[in-house]
Amino acid sequence: MRASVGSRSRKAGRVLRLALLGLVACALAPARADDLDVIQYNVQFVAPWDFSRASPKHYPNTEDRAAEIGRTLACYDIVALNETINDRRRRQILAAMEAAAAACGKPSRFAGGHSFQLLAGPGLPPEARGWPSFAALAAFATSDVPMAVTDDEIALVTRLPIVASDSHIYGRARGTDALTTKGVLHARLQRGGKAAPDDAIEVFVTHLQANHAEIRRSQIAELASFIEDRAEPGLPALLLGDFNVDGSAQAREDPEGEYQALMRRLAPLGFVDLGLDLGGTDSWERRRIDYIFLRGAALEARDARVETFGELPYDALSDHAAVAAKLRWRAPGR
Repeated sequence: MRASVGSRSRKAGRVLRLALLGLVACALAPARADDLDVIQYNVQFVAPWDFSRASPKHYPNTEDRAAEIGRTLACYDIVALNETINDRRRRQILAAMEAAAAACGKPSRFAGGHSFQLLAGPGLPPEARGWPSFAALAAFATSDVPMAVTDDEIALVTRLPIVASDSHIYGRARGTDALTTKGVLHARLQRGGKAAPDDAIEVFVTHLQANHAEIRRSQIAELASFIEDRAEPGLPALLLGDFNVDGSAQAREDPEGEYQALMRRLAPLGFVDLGLDLGGTDSWERRRIDYIFLRGAALEARDARVETFGELPYDALSDHAAVAAKLRWRAPGR
């Protein structure tokens, strides 16, 4: 039986209404957003060799500790690490994270099916390879010119694909800190899958000089300049690291103190300190020296916390506590 003209007209009207409803639903659908688990952790693998600690006060330089750190960090999405000079221990942390990743229930964002990508650095500059020259030894002994003999002191492990990266070695360092490539890493991370090219986040990781505030001041100036040069202004950004700057409530009260000087550099760049309500992260949990800063309306902090991963100062995975946060990352233009 043939459908009548009126029946065909009513059917066409229903199809049109459904199509319009579909367009409205798409327009009103919530923007794509991901929850990101982020962590900053100084893991204290400062000895480039495998057979002993750098000093008796350091934590064990062992594969077991590296593997346990990796298993503990496996469910995070962005992991900033400091004191990863030991290449083998760094690889063991990554291997343990990969092995434990399946239990986290987070799908791979990489074509190869692996869970993580690693970026380590800064690497040794060409002039630092081989035995140091007499001039380099003299400069190290008489000034604050670095004489790096080890590298890859900081690292980033990420579930998000790295689409661009760079690093910078600070121009001043002192004491044992001057024997490694003290500096900052930059990575641009993309959401992955079919996300637009501008659906990315800038991540910076650093570790500043211990004990000498005047050296840190110059390093912070270099850090701010590096961020300005490398970061796309329209992209959200994270800055993580062991700053060796006390951000405890008491330290923040001093308008001329080191924390306020740090924020006078970072606040104009749009960064906000997520840890204002947190406790200490040093070995005695007194000074808050590890940080997560964020900028950009596309990033929203859901929580921030200190993770000791054991009992400091003697029975934890490292001599620092970690700083962790859960972030909501919205797609651009939403």
